[in-house]
Amino acid sequence: MQVKSFTGRSLKDAMNRAKAIFGENIVIIDSIPIRGTETHPEAQVQLSVGVPDQIPGQPEDRKEWFRQYLQSQLQAYQTQRTEPNAPSAAGVGNGEVRHHTLIIKVGKKLTELGFPATFVDQLVTKAADGLTGQKINRNQLLHHLQRVFQEQTVLLQPDLFRRSGRAILPVIGPAGAGKTTTLMKLALHPKCFGRRKVAILSLDNHRIAAREQLNQFGRISGIPVQRITTVEDIVTFFQQEKTAEIILVDTPGRSPNFSDYSRDLQEWLGQLHPTATLLTLPLTYDLDDMMFNSFLFKSLGATAVVFTKFDETCRPGKLVAASRELDLPVVGIGTGQTLPDDLVLDPVDLLWSRILLEL
Repeated sequence: MQVKSFTGRSLKDAMNRAKAIFGENIVIIDSIPIRGTETHPEAQVQLSVGVPDQIPGQPEDRKEWFRQYLQSQLQAYQTQRTEPNAPSAAGVGNGEVRHHTLIIKVGKKLTELGFPATFVDQLVTKAADGLTGQKINRNQLLHHLQRVFQEQTVLLQPDLFRRSGRAILPVIGPAGAGKTTTLMKLALHPKCFGRRKVAILSLDNHRIAAREQLNQFGRISGIPVQRITTVEDIVTFFQQEKTAEIILVDTPGRSPNFSDYSRDLQEWLGQLHPTATLLTLPLTYDLDDMMFNSFLFKSLGATAVVFTKFDETCRPGKLVAASRELDLPVVGIGTGQTLPDDLVLDPVDLLWSRILLEL
């Protein structure tokens, strides 16, 4: 998809200019107020739109092609939210019927919590098949379901906490995703870096009070914090800092749709030469928005993911759907604002605990 810009006296005027060239085959990305241009001094609005790379010539063909194009793009990461079919109870004893009833209840609850339909179907089938002819009580059944759930929920695990030598770890993600809070949790968590010396670089010069927040954290924790304003400052920092083994880098929260942000971030990362780049992704997004942001940031170099705001979502199963689509290691889950306790490094046990609360 290409990004094109159009100006006009109003948003409607700019949109009409875009449609005059591309017809209805446009996706509005952003609009900003301006004060005229050299070629269009009366312009008050600049509109950025996305258009497909190749568009058929005839208007009717363009309309149908564009509909199919959008459908193909969305189909890659849309999750079917259908309830799994209940296995038949025919031919089994009363105990097994009760077992299957609880299994189906768990399956329905998993669907309500946002787990992918294929994941739920496989778990229900596997759990039911493993109980044929057995007589067990409820606690034993829940233990059986937990074991099947753990086997089914295979998330890639990062090795960055086990690596030796210096590690440079930028934390990137959309605005409001919890990057700075996640970075502070990582810096303090005893299971992350142990007794290795940690330092923090701050590149966030956009958010109000971002500098003060990290400086206060540094004073309390004793972790050195260095603010960076130019690419040249990075070179100076590494010339002076020789003792820190772990360098966590806080980055500004902006949409990668902003071309300047993408360019600047790539320039920063190019100078940092990161060991791994951590993407923070809030679970309060719906699945489509999670996929949209994650694919954009993955194109900027994200190599692992931290899911945040687990405590603020009613559909935590999106974590499984998103991690499967992303195919990235899951560093941990943010469950609140307390440092560093509200960073859970074992997502599977956390998810199962949430399921038990709902049963």
